[in-house]
Amino acid sequence: WLKLQRKPLHPTAIFIRIFTLAMKVVRALALASTISEAVQGLNLVQKTVAVQAGHSVHAGDVRPTMSPLQTMANDPVYSRWNLGEGYEGVPFLARGTGARTLLDNMPVSDDTPGRTLIVDGCSGSSYMMGMSGKLLAAHGVHLHAVGEGGSHKKDLLKNMANYLSDAEKGHIESLDMTKALEVSLAAVVRNNESLLFKTNSELHRWDPSFEVMASFFNSSGIKGTLVFRRNTLDWNVCRVRDCFDAGARGYPVNENGDKDDRCFARRQDPSKPTWAKLNAEAIVNKMERDVITREETLKQLRSYGLVTEEIYSEDLLSFERKAVGYSLSIREWSRLLTAWGVKPNKWIIHKFLASQPLAGKLPEPGPHSEVIWNIDEVAENLRNNGFGAYLRA
Repeated sequence: WLKLQRKPLHPTAIFIRIFTLAMKVVRALALASTISEAVQGLNLVQKTVAVQAGHSVHAGDVRPTMSPLQTMANDPVYSRWNLGEGYEGVPFLARGTGARTLLDNMPVSDDTPGRTLIVDGCSGSSYMMGMSGKLLAAHGVHLHAVGEGGSHKKDLLKNMANYLSDAEKGHIESLDMTKALEVSLAAVVRNNESLLFKTNSELHRWDPSFEVMASFFNSSGIKGTLVFRRNTLDWNVCRVRDCFDAGARGYPVNENGDKDDRCFARRQDPSKPTWAKLNAEAIVNKMERDVITREETLKQLRSYGLVTEEIYSEDLLSFERKAVGYSLSIREWSRLLTAWGVKPNKWIIHKFLASQPLAGKLPEPGPHSEVIWNIDEVAENLRNNGFGAYLRA
């Protein structure tokens, strides 16, 4: 009787039922993935606590030897440098009190001896270097300390700023950049660690030895990530205010319109604002050139095998903005870690970003009239030349 009373379903109703069932399956898979990542993150924390308590962690979990540099690592010429122990500063993981950090004692499989953040100044490079180091450590990567205090912000690829080129500290008096990298990587191989350092994205254009250096990157297994600041107007304004590119494009001025000579030191005293007085014509030419330069940089670094695509600093740091949230930043940090040969754990990334002091606290960037002294003239010229989209009214 029930069979006789049942009416055939309309095709639309059948489609709706199938679609509803499919959505339930998708939700279930997504939930399973989230739980899996959370469990992996908790296991990492549990390993950390176990090591702190003196217990062993997976007896067979031993990192492989990094063979490309093993010979150099054993060379007595390089062994004179004691280049540090490990990376400090992962806020939400328990840490030990010994000479080495807790995460340095955790066995991890990582056959990448070096990772480089390829980025220019005025893109949040120093801040992102610090965050990158902590995120790598949170994913179990043993980072090698570069310079005093385990800082990964040192410019390893600058002769003048290289921490190994100071003769007063018993190092080589004049150490070229590739040699500095070799010395650091030798210590990395000895300790089964990974080196994190910064590379200027314009280095390949003004340093004739960069091709040799890039070849060394590849033969040593170093992986790179290219980061740009998306808004090139913001980037140019910052460089003028910091005196990185003083001259034809403009110069920094104080609240009275007089030239401000504090340059980079202005960042230490935000109570005294600094504006950029721009050459309206020169800044348009520079921004046109910036577009071409970035395309050339990406193409050149791809040809060296160092990067595959670019990432934008605004996206990496969007978690600090009230109106954006964490999703975009989690996705972009996942891309960055993947480019460095690390399988990203979104649970760990979210926990780390949420632990940052400015997470979700910053408003959206203000209008450019707050940082450009002659905003009316500059804005008119930018709009007339197709760059009006970069302006914040």
